Amino acid sequence: MDGNQSTHWTAVKKPHNQQSRSLQTKIGKLEKDVINNLFGLLRLSYPHFLARKSDDEIASIKRLWYAHLESYRKVDIEEAGKEVVNYHPSKPPTIGEFKQVLSNILEQTKHTNPTHGPKICELCRSYEFTQHHKDVCVTGVKNLASVTPEEVEKVKRMYGKLR
Repeated sequence: MDGNQSTHWTAVKKPHNQQSRSLQTKIGKLEKDVINNLFGLLRLSYPHFLARKSDDEIASIKRLWYAHLESYRKVDIEEAGKEVVNYHPSKPPTIGEFKQVLSNILEQTKHTNPTHGPKICELCRSYEFTQHHKDVCVTGVKNLASVTPEEVEKVKRMYGKLR
């Protein structure tokens, strides 16, 4: 690195008069940061990745990748992003090549971990097939219990003596 580059792409300040190079819309289940982080990783892994593209072209490319990858899980995309250099060491992958790497990762995971259990919701921390999840996250009939600062302090005092 020449000192002007950063290994963490969000640390770079963006000019106010240009569109952001990480322009992406958030639609569906997949967070926009997943695609932005993937592109940051690809830029670090392949120095010439999108080097001669305008901001508008990069935004369009990100939207295309998002459309192709939105049905995949975040952890699988991140794992494929780490492994893509092993499959394509000399040039950045196309979306089709990346999806092939993703499929290979998923196939390996299926063979090494054949018991994929039910998914746990990140919001309510319950299985997605439970009534609690449906009441809290799907229909909104119930709210998650909130803990007051007083209750937190009470528990800290109670367990603080154990140290």
